[in-house]
Amino acid sequence: MSNCPSSSSGSEEEDEGMDSYRKGGYHAVRVGDSFAAGRYIAQQKLGWGQFSTVWLAYDTQSSKYVALKIQKSAPHICSSCTS
Repeated sequence: MSNCPSSSSGSEEEDEGMDSYRKGGYHAVRVGDSFAAGRYIAQQKLGWGQFSTVWLAYDTQSSKYVALKIQKSAPHICSSCTS
């Protein structure tokens, strides 16, 4: 079982705060941004948690909608979620 907290999209805080978008923090994603060489196109932010944001994305190869979890990049964050 993971020690990672679940999404905070239902918490009393409405968003994750702009100061969290920095080196080692959240990756800034905008509607229309593409990932994996254009395969996934960001459509709408679904939520966020302590370690990541989650986005509704369109998969151009399968023509389906998927969820993309964009994890923070700080090394101590990455190791916390994999243990």
